[in-house]
Amino acid sequence: MQRHATGQRPLGNEYHIRYGGYGAIAYHYVADNYIALFSRFFPCGVWEAVYIVDGLLQQQSKAEPKEIHADTQGQSFPVFGLAYLFGFDLLPRIRNFKDRVFFRPDPEVTHTHIDALFGEPVNWKLIESHWEDLMRVAISIRQGKLSSVTLLRRLRHDSKRNKIYRAFRELGRVVSTMVLLRYISDPVVRGHVSKATTMTESFNGFAKWLNFGNATIGTNDPEDQEKYIKFNTLVANLVILSTAVDMSRVFNGLRADGRPVRRADVMAIAPYQQENVRRFGDFVYDLTAPLETIEARLDIDDDDETGEGDRSSPDTDLEGGDIGTSQSQAE
Repeated sequence: MQRHATGQRPLGNEYHIRYGGYGAIAYHYVADNYIALFSRFFPCGVWEAVYIVDGLLQQQSKAEPKEIHADTQGQSFPVFGLAYLFGFDLLPRIRNFKDRVFFRPDPEVTHTHIDALFGEPVNWKLIESHWEDLMRVAISIRQGKLSSVTLLRRLRHDSKRNKIYRAFRELGRVVSTMVLLRYISDPVVRGHVSKATTMTESFNGFAKWLNFGNATIGTNDPEDQEKYIKFNTLVANLVILSTAVDMSRVFNGLRADGRPVRRADVMAIAPYQQENVRRFGDFVYDLTAPLETIEARLDIDDDDETGEGDRSSPDTDLEGGDIGTSQSQAE
């Protein structure tokens, strides 16, 4: 957990019992190639789930994520529904699994062995009757006419009389049940979610490590607070890129010496290394110097003799990739 101590309560920040003090949340959107695409900064009292979709729509990289991973606080029925409308597959880490409720597709449907997990049926008529309304909301958000944060703040559990809320909640119940069924039936999915959320937590720790010195955000200006987080994210991304280039040179050198470089071995090493980073000292920047050519090539051997080994690449293409979200507290 990234903490920035302060002697006074900053404007806009709140006391949160979960963190034991006043502060705010730094929320990072980390791609499956280890870098953070986007960061947000918001008070502790805000439910983190409302920012998931908003950050993905605001980030301006070439990434076209298909999966979103988040911690337990990054989920709610309306968020599941909104993510589905935008084509995102929300796969959060699930805590207190025994308390989760599955929703029946039909009142007459029963399930062998797992029927005790299911509660009330889905109200398909409610979804169908408000489907056009849901699509209008999604289009308005996509075109920037409506903020998903504003919408999800209004679509809370105390908005039960709001028909749009009820429709989003019902759609979210369907999507959530499908995710839960995948989660309990497929160990590959559970491992994938665990790996993605662990990676984002590792980025969190790496960014904190780079943020040495005075960890206090010594300003009450929200824009300056946001810059503080974004600059820290930018530095972390630059160091990750430099480390990835160094790792590629080492791997290519090993392969040139006749040593095999397996995909599984490369994928087990994250570029969140600390031993090769000099955090202290004098750094001279010459903005007029020509940029050095970055060697982005990495030759990898197949994992078996047939060449049918793990084909996933450590330098994953951002299009169609995964996005994990992580959070850290700043006081």
